[in-house]
Amino acid sequence: MAARCLRRRTNSIPSSGVAWRPAPTVTPGPDRALEPIGPTWRRGGATRLRSFSFAVEGLAFVVRTQPNMRFHLVAATGAVLASTAVGLDAGEWLWVIAAIASVLAAECLNTAIEYLCDVVCPERSMAVKRAKDVAAGVVLIFAMTAVVVGAIIFIPKFIDPLSPKGFPTSSVLCRSGDAPTNANGLPGVR
Repeated sequence: MAARCLRRRTNSIPSSGVAWRPAPTVTPGPDRALEPIGPTWRRGGATRLRSFSFAVEGLAFVVRTQPNMRFHLVAATGAVLASTAVGLDAGEWLWVIAAIASVLAAECLNTAIEYLCDVVCPERSMAVKRAKDVAAGVVLIFAMTAVVVGAIIFIPKFIDPLSPKGFPTSSVLCRSGDAPTNANGLPGVR
């Protein structure tokens, strides 16, 4: 069924393959083997800026049209504010940034897959449903991984695992100079 949808839709697509960008031409040869040339592959800053503007346009589209992306951006803002508040070190910042970037990238890819599936086969199709479900599952995997990374980084900042009944650590409740430290200089009981 998906092949029938694909065949019918490709008849309406222009010969360039993309309705709004011209296809690049290729000049084969020993010194220029498969080097693309043409209007979208010109060398220079103007074309690179145009390519960058396409990427920004795509991100703006995802933020504008996808409620889940807006939710992920709010969660990312909260994670950055919490990271700033507790004073993460450079290694912890890297993990937080990687978790945020992976969730946002997965959401963008999910949106691209959903739109592509809708173009290829506009009717209801079990194969398209499965493709969309798998793409959404990828976002869920990255989001759950980000939650685990956040828990590993932030829970010790607020709860001292060695204190009875999980009381907050003195490093969060006291000023930095007043916080008792152990022999290693870490927050805790002296």
